[in-house]
Amino acid sequence: MNLESRFFDYKQCYKFFLERIDSLRQYVINGETMIAKPAFLVAIIDGVDANVYNNNRFIINEWLEERYKQIANQYTKDSQFENIIYSGERLDKSQTPSKAWLKQNVEYAYFDESLWILLQNSYWRKKIREYVVNTKLDYKKKTNPNRYDERKRFGKMIARIREEKGMSQEELAEKTGYTLRNIGSIEVGKYSVTFDVLSKIADALGKKIELL
Repeated sequence: MNLESRFFDYKQCYKFFLERIDSLRQYVINGETMIAKPAFLVAIIDGVDANVYNNNRFIINEWLEERYKQIANQYTKDSQFENIIYSGERLDKSQTPSKAWLKQNVEYAYFDESLWILLQNSYWRKKIREYVVNTKLDYKKKTNPNRYDERKRFGKMIARIREEKGMSQEELAEKTGYTLRNIGSIEVGKYSVTFDVLSKIADALGKKIELL
């Protein structure tokens, strides 16, 4: 144990990164929550655990690709704390990089130094991994059931306002540009909604977004 890790406040660091993980943005496409970011994070943590990565410098290799595929296949359901060193073209934050693009333009990625220190401890590494899996990947084992309750309450409110206006789910779907299945899933609390989705629903229902 080096001097830096001996006086390192693991508990405070853990709490700090839980907040960063909670703020990790996951896009919802056709009612499906994308898991690419958390799956990639878990794959790297597994790489640290397996001694594939012995320093705070991550490159895309065959091991990481295979581990990522395994995690993505396992958890595909029915605030950023990693940094990138570019060796080529930069990617706009609104774009999703392909594997080919990453290999061509990214030299390596690395974590904040405090997160890297945290991950060197097997106990905290396991806790971080479990938190990412439970809150971002495994939707059947939510560590915070209140989030599901909130989605259900929101969905019921959407359904109530829609019915008060004499609007069917089909009509709401047509007005928002989403599928009937999407609207049905939102109303039963199955899916979280992004701000853009919320805004379209509010417009379609003739409500201000802050009133929803």
